[in-house]
Amino acid sequence: ISQMSKEEQAKFASFLKKKGKQQDSKKLTLLKLIADKKTSSDQIPSKLYGTDNRVAYHQLRKRLFTELVDFISTERFNQEEEEILQITKLILAGKHLIETKNYKSGFKLIEDAEKKAIVENDVISLNEIYNLLIQFSHYNSKLNLDEAIEKFESNRVLLIQESNLNMAYATVKSKLEQYILNGMDIEIEALLAEVFQRFNISESSGNNYKTLYQLVQIVSASANISKDYEPIIPFVTSRYDLVSV
Repeated sequence: ISQMSKEEQAKFASFLKKKGKQQDSKKLTLLKLIADKKTSSDQIPSKLYGTDNRVAYHQLRKRLFTELVDFISTERFNQEEEEILQITKLILAGKHLIETKNYKSGFKLIEDAEKKAIVENDVISLNEIYNLLIQFSHYNSKLNLDEAIEKFESNRVLLIQESNLNMAYATVKSKLEQYILNGMDIEIEALLAEVFQRFNISESSGNNYKTLYQLVQIVSASANISKDYEPIIPFVTSRYDLVSV
């Protein structure tokens, strides 16, 4: 709560008020006391109950924490990209319809989700979509199972590549911090070659804007420290040209 802005705290207070339960008035009071930096944690129970009732205080604090988790997840969900959320909704609805034997409508929604996920390069959603198509293939006479398996395997390669790029970025960042901490010279080209080999990242990586962005994050990690971006410009522009063709 102390890390939230005043606006976020106000939103959280409104979130609690909308619940409309009698016990929420205590939660609102607790929220205000926590947000008030002048009030120490030892003073809170007596301010809430008039006595040092720590049992009731800890129970209330747990309930407030549960509400806080709900609030944060709701806010985060609302901030997600609209198209990604639409894909998720289609998958969930499609799966439900298939499980309740409404096969035609269910598979239609899954197919719509696949089309949107391909446009968004959403390999995580595609992984789930192809899993569902294969899992329930015996209910869909129109499905080409071999084609679905081929799509799944091709997408899995992209999914692994995305994970490898994330691991490579984390490794580069970690090693750079070690070099700086120990006062060692940074040989970025040798470091990138080592990390790329370890995580099987080839020249063909970055064949779309999403993976290109991940690659740029990796190679710019050193530049962010030295503030010298000129050496990475050829690397970035050459790969951007390939993607934008």
